[in-house]
Amino acid sequence: MKGIAIFLVVIIIIGGIMFLTNPTKDDFDIFMGKKASRNIAKYASGSTGRIDDLTSDVKPTVISYNKTLFTRENYYLISIYNSKSPSKTDGEQYLGLFKFFIFIK
Repeated sequence: MKGIAIFLVVIIIIGGIMFLTNPTKDDFDIFMGKKASRNIAKYASGSTGRIDDLTSDVKPTVISYNKTLFTRENYYLISIYNSKSPSKTDGEQYLGLFKFFIFIK
């Protein structure tokens, strides 16, 4: 009986932490802005010019673009972000939990 009580307490604590750290739409927009900046820096590393200026200019554009492109399904412990990208047939999907994002498809 004591083992079941400890198990339930652990489950409740983990569920509470998941609830408190469920990422918001703003967290996802910031994540996508950072991802775009990393990709630009990665692919433009050999080019001339100021990459830092370019990546700092891209972040606000990507964030505003994501606000209309991605929708959030809030399940309180996790969130799923879906895109309806015109360039891809199925779009992209991300799982958000513990303030982290995992690419699903």
